[in-house]
Amino acid sequence: MEHQQDPPQRRLMALPCYFFLTGVFGLYCGKILRDIPSDAKTAVLLGFSAGRLLLFGLIAFMLIISFAVALLLSLKGAWRISVADWVIDHEKRLSCWLFFSGLVALLFWLAPDYRFLKYAAFSQRIKPLVLQLCFTGIAGFFMVRFLKNGSQEIRRTLHSLKPEGLFWLFLSGFFVVALFIRFSGWGVSPGSEAWYENAVPLLPAQIVLLLLAAFLLARLMRGRLPALLQNRTALFFIIWGIGALCWNSVPSSRHFFAPGPYPPNNEWYPYSDALLNDLAAQTALNGLKFNFGRVVLKPIVSFVLYVCHLLAGGNFSAALMLQSGLFALLPAILFLFASDLGGITCGLFAAGLMILQEMNALNTHHILTIHSRLAMSEFTAQVLFALFALFIFRWLRQGRRAACYAAAAGGVLSLLIYTRFNFTSLLFAVVPISLITLRHAKKRWLTQSMIFFCAFLVGVSPWVYRSWKITDKIAPEILDTFQAVIIDQRLKTIEPEVPVSAGQDPVPQPEKTAPDPAFEPVPATPLPSVAVFSELESRSVSLKIHPVFDQIANHTLHNLSAMLFMLPLQLRFDDLDHLYSASDSVWKNKWDGRLAVEQMVFLLLIFILFSAGCTALWQRFGWNGLSFLYFVIVYCASLGLARTSGGRYLVPMNWSVPLLLAVSVGAVALRFSGRTCSWSSIGGKLSSERMSHLLTGRSFLRIALICVGFMSVYLSMIVIETFSSAPASAGMDASPSANIEPILERSDQRTEIADAVQNGDLMILHGIALYPRFYYFNQGESGSDLLFKAKPFSRMVFQLILADRFIDVLLPLQTIPDIFENRLAVTVLACPGTGNGYFDALAVYGTAKDGQEIFLLRDPASGFACPLTDPVCPNIGQCY
Repeated sequence: MEHQQDPPQRRLMALPCYFFLTGVFGLYCGKILRDIPSDAKTAVLLGFSAGRLLLFGLIAFMLIISFAVALLLSLKGAWRISVADWVIDHEKRLSCWLFFSGLVALLFWLAPDYRFLKYAAFSQRIKPLVLQLCFTGIAGFFMVRFLKNGSQEIRRTLHSLKPEGLFWLFLSGFFVVALFIRFSGWGVSPGSEAWYENAVPLLPAQIVLLLLAAFLLARLMRGRLPALLQNRTALFFIIWGIGALCWNSVPSSRHFFAPGPYPPNNEWYPYSDALLNDLAAQTALNGLKFNFGRVVLKPIVSFVLYVCHLLAGGNFSAALMLQSGLFALLPAILFLFASDLGGITCGLFAAGLMILQEMNALNTHHILTIHSRLAMSEFTAQVLFALFALFIFRWLRQGRRAACYAAAAGGVLSLLIYTRFNFTSLLFAVVPISLITLRHAKKRWLTQSMIFFCAFLVGVSPWVYRSWKITDKIAPEILDTFQAVIIDQRLKTIEPEVPVSAGQDPVPQPEKTAPDPAFEPVPATPLPSVAVFSELESRSVSLKIHPVFDQIANHTLHNLSAMLFMLPLQLRFDDLDHLYSASDSVWKNKWDGRLAVEQMVFLLLIFILFSAGCTALWQRFGWNGLSFLYFVIVYCASLGLARTSGGRYLVPMNWSVPLLLAVSVGAVALRFSGRTCSWSSIGGKLSSERMSHLLTGRSFLRIALICVGFMSVYLSMIVIETFSSAPASAGMDASPSANIEPILERSDQRTEIADAVQNGDLMILHGIALYPRFYYFNQGESGSDLLFKAKPFSRMVFQLILADRFIDVLLPLQTIPDIFENRLAVTVLACPGTGNGYFDALAVYGTAKDGQEIFLLRDPASGFACPLTDPVCPNIGQCY
């Protein structure tokens, strides 16, 4: 072995080569600096400003020094040896500083100039010098390593990264699917039903900084982690708290499902599907049971909203913030899952990715997605789906409490199917993956599968019984919806398609103005386009088998491919706005699946990385390691069956990409370090002797408690309905003889109003006013709900909960009310709408929480005979 102080000559030549290449690169950086446009007003010499000349001087100085040192080291062999000895003696410190300085310079160079705001021009001019420093640092790092170890380290690294046969199998699979999508058109040719853009992305800067943080944590804490950071339970709650803090630190912004904020309360009230989800919770809050004791399409979503409203004390914005903090369970769950798969560092990385991705969703305005601060089902489903996949993995791993995890998975699924009905497909998907994984222990599989299905049936039984009592049908929310939407609407003979907005959830909703005690699915009315196309182009799928099959496959592959774009496809550290609006953006309308060269290179890197992760999961856990991907594919297919894909429909599956990315990065990092068998084994397989004693009396007790725990969610909703009643102060009596004296006392047309009421021209409505919004002249929402359409006059709109239904109310006003609280008990004089779906109000009276009386009279008044005529406003503030 050669002494480190006497490296061979070929290593010594790395020194002059390094300095020579540094000088040549300096010439290139000087050219970049020269080509930057200059301002003649600031020129002092050769058309350049003083600052530009200074930068030229610095680059020229580095260039001259580099060429001079390269020349001297080439001619003076003794000097070359002396310098090499000094470099080798200080190799560790020198490598660290060179790599760190080069990396910092690289990160600065990748940041676009606009990120530096008013210093953007300065950033543009200093970038060539930064690029020179980047090359000097990173090339110097590799030069030092080569001088120390020669090519042995390179060969060792390449040997450790040598892929196995299984890796090529996974990589081939990714390529086959990608090529099939590209040439068949399935997955990129827009469908007419609910076709959304690709997933909300993680930014390159976020991933790089998170990787650096994970690397520094691993280096600094190696072998001496504090006891707190080795306790996964403690880390679970710490991550939950960090996630809640980060998500609630993002300011609320306007969203299709939460427009506004509007006066008088300036809160983010729900709209469209979100409004229907929340109304079912509001009826329970006012003692009227969930949805007046009728069928509730998404009871778990409404129950979560009910709890958040109860804890928030009626403040709607606070309830949504509380919900976001509750949903921060997701990164904590992901931490447990990823740490099971790849260790604690892997778990922390996955949790960090999930926190950042949701922050990006909260900041996204260009595409229609769902985040944790909306009264929607998708994010609730995401939390439960991740928990379901974790419990399935722990069940099939066959640890000490495998049967308990089987029961827990069944319990979670009982909540999932009433969050989004597509998850019913998972009930049938569990059988094949569990049988394949436990094929060598079929008796154990049979026992634990029975536990899974029993836990599911026990968990869901209270709500199934409630629905059966109401409708005399078994699970009408799921089965009738499937029949009405999937069979009768989506899978009928598909004619030439006319594009429809994806803004409306395809699940049918009950009639608002005249609800029927029996559940009758009503086809959803399409909303105007929000995130999809205004017209369908002639472009369609190239491969055509059958119209129905083509549409299902198209949406299924779109769901699968759209999730990949959660990962970066470029080097530049762009922000979300520039990423979405770039000329080669994969989120632009009518994107046809074409990728730029840089994007194709990054997609190839993603395939390689994911292939390494899948290989590691297979080697460590077999089929069970890939079970979460299997369930994601099944769910994609169930969405394809409903002809829905992309955007908001990806949200329940979003967690799978950070999880797979974290595992893949961990697998590659282990390969780089030369360790291939160092993944932490948490609860490995038990011997058959020990497994035979798992189903003891204590195990049965645990399983029973788990089943009762999940069943208690639905039971608690039934208990709430049983023991709650409408408060007397709410004024739910809709009797025509009700006292309207407070309204008459405050009106200049007392006699006219009294006569109109006496003659039956005006209806007296008593209820709880929800979501008060004041719209100015020509202001409104996109959508099919006529109450919220833009109108040529200013008005107040709200939903009114009566004793057995809810109605929409519109009151023309020219000024914003000083006060009109949400959940305010009011009396309304109104006319029923004539085909517009809402009630025209003449007057509204109520008393605020502080005792202040509220009286609003239609302005301008339009008589007292129904139907009331809309105001005519030639200009703002001029109405009659």
